[in-house]
Amino acid sequence: MRARSDQQKERRRQDILDAAWELFQTQPYDAVTIATVARHAGIAKGTVYLYFKTKEELFAHIQAQQVALWFEDLDAQLTVATGEVGAIAHLICASLVERPMLVQLLALLNVVLEQNIDYDTALMLKTTLRDHLLQTSALLEERLELAAGVGVRLLLQIYAVLIGLHQLANPPAAVRQVHERPDMALFSIDFAAEFTRMIQILLHGGQV
Repeated sequence: MRARSDQQKERRRQDILDAAWELFQTQPYDAVTIATVARHAGIAKGTVYLYFKTKEELFAHIQAQQVALWFEDLDAQLTVATGEVGAIAHLICASLVERPMLVQLLALLNVVLEQNIDYDTALMLKTTLRDHLLQTSALLEERLELAAGVGVRLLLQIYAVLIGLHQLANPPAAVRQVHERPDMALFSIDFAAEFTRMIQILLHGGQV
């Protein structure tokens, strides 16, 4: 049945987003297609294109939603956190380790998703990120007694470290087998431990 009212259209749009996000939980990004999303949502393939012009645009909107949920949770935890660097580093790391699929999606942002979206979608995504970054950075600055503006820089640096460490800690299967050799053990990375350590280093640097 075709969605006619604004409420029905918004519900249909969210159903598509939910279907794509559910598929992404169980299969690689490349395996998720507009056709499989449509089947999972119980609608025609053409209907998906009425709401999202490309797969990248669809996942950019998922990115915006999931990042917003993460920031909201992080803000709630920062509001009651102590000002101790180690505690906040563990808090930030744990909040992302608990969301492995969000981390995978973030790893696709610059190299995949942003490569095939239009201006309006890019503006929506960046506006969402900007607004949450500013709010969370203010909380971070308050908790750690940082100068204004330092929080945003730290969060962007944490994001860069997150992407790099995630790629190093999750190599393709053949490379992972190589890393299991005793003489290649230095390439094996404990993501949570290394990520926490790097956050601590960045936060300590921000206090200088």
